[in-house]
Amino acid sequence: MRRGKLSVASNPPEGTTKLTFGLQKAGAATGRGLDITGRTVATVRNAQKLAAGAHTIERPALWQAGLYVVSVATGKSAQAVRFVVTQ
Repeated sequence: MRRGKLSVASNPPEGTTKLTFGLQKAGAATGRGLDITGRTVATVRNAQKLAAGAHTIERPALWQAGLYVVSVATGKSAQAVRFVVTQ
């Protein structure tokens, strides 16, 4: 995986949602799941200090049907990816 590349698997999520991303340098990172209105529906690794390199966060797939944006933000950069949940 390229550093800085964000992905969500499985898409649509089944059982668990796996968020994979890379950091070019160590720093505090926050992952968020936003619904189509921009409301935060999930927060992971809230300002947690992470080492440089690849990271994977696995969470139960508790999403309602809809369109979502998952983002990972650090002090100077942010990455985002869209995904759809179908029922």
